[in-house]
Amino acid sequence: MQTDLQRCEWLREHGWKVEGEAVIDRQPVRWIEHDRGSRSAWLRIVDGVILWHGAEDQEWTDFVSEQTKPAKSGPKLRTLFEFGDDHE
Repeated sequence: MQTDLQRCEWLREHGWKVEGEAVIDRQPVRWIEHDRGSRSAWLRIVDGVILWHGAEDQEWTDFVSEQTKPAKSGPKLRTLFEFGDDHE
């Protein structure tokens, strides 16, 4: 199990800002926000659970797995060279 400092370091290495502390339901939490501003949540300090706004809480290991999945490639664009020289 990772410590709070290890989780914070991992988040920073993967494009997340880790900011101030607060207390929610008697549990200390940190505010996290992705650099692109598309996602934000509370990170529970004790166990690393991600407390998403309007979504289910997420265990740290599930979160890491989701964040490190290879990006899905979009549809490939056709190029002029795809048809070869003999295509009119």
